[in-house]
Amino acid sequence: MSMPISVRLSRYICFVPYKGYVELQHTARNTCYQIDSETFHRLRYFSNFKILVDDLKFWFDHGILVAPYLDTFEQHKGKKESEAGLANAYHKWYWQHEVETEREYRWLGKVAVKMPTDLFFYQEVLSELSKRRVLELGYGQGGALHFFNSILSLLGGGLVVGVDRENGVSVIEASPDLPVLLIHGDALCYETVHKAQTISQNYDLIVLDLGPSHINYQALTLWAPLLAPQGVLVIEDLWRTDDENLNTRTIDLLLLDNPQLAFYEPARRYPFLKGIVLTNLGQTLDE
Repeated sequence: MSMPISVRLSRYICFVPYKGYVELQHTARNTCYQIDSETFHRLRYFSNFKILVDDLKFWFDHGILVAPYLDTFEQHKGKKESEAGLANAYHKWYWQHEVETEREYRWLGKVAVKMPTDLFFYQEVLSELSKRRVLELGYGQGGALHFFNSILSLLGGGLVVGVDRENGVSVIEASPDLPVLLIHGDALCYETVHKAQTISQNYDLIVLDLGPSHINYQALTLWAPLLAPQGVLVIEDLWRTDDENLNTRTIDLLLLDNPQLAFYEPARRYPFLKGIVLTNLGQTLDE
């Protein structure tokens, strides 16, 4: 009897529903399958690591389900002309030119150091959440906090909290009924985490914008416990480094140690996001 293998759905998989079937796209291998509803739901079950069963071995052999630490473009022998290949080229171009900083994209007249496609994704996430408590780590000049503040105002209110080592905010103009709360401190220090928890025990959207040198297991383990059930965790700027293997190992280690966490399926529709998006499937991680 072979040893059991823990597998998860590859981050390169995108599901597109049609009438009567679902199209499964592998965005790195440039392959496509038509599957029925039962297969779709069985594969979605592997949004985090589960033991592979024999009748799904076909999907493992074809890179739909992957073992830990192997979900990279290179391991999939990804094709340059594939969606993921084009996304990789985009990210390489993006970081060569520091595009979002260089071009000063604006939200309601204020500079927000985010790509427009990322902002569109964030408003989609916020509109889907039943509660709207936002925490951004590494807010810089505060443009994204201003964006979150304005979206929550449209949606009827919420909470916006920013954490940064520097007090560099210059663009926030919080409305009196929806203040932006700022914490000055090191995001890798538990004291800073405690300050955030005194404001709210958990958060429905957490954005880690700490730069690639800080995207490590220590930062994730410190802040992931603050993610509310069904909340969304966005780890930005992962593709600033060419070491995809390091990023994959870090994320998979987090998923293996925290089975409540899984890849956030709606993010699969956004090939040019600057990072990886996770969700908390169940209880708060520190319970």
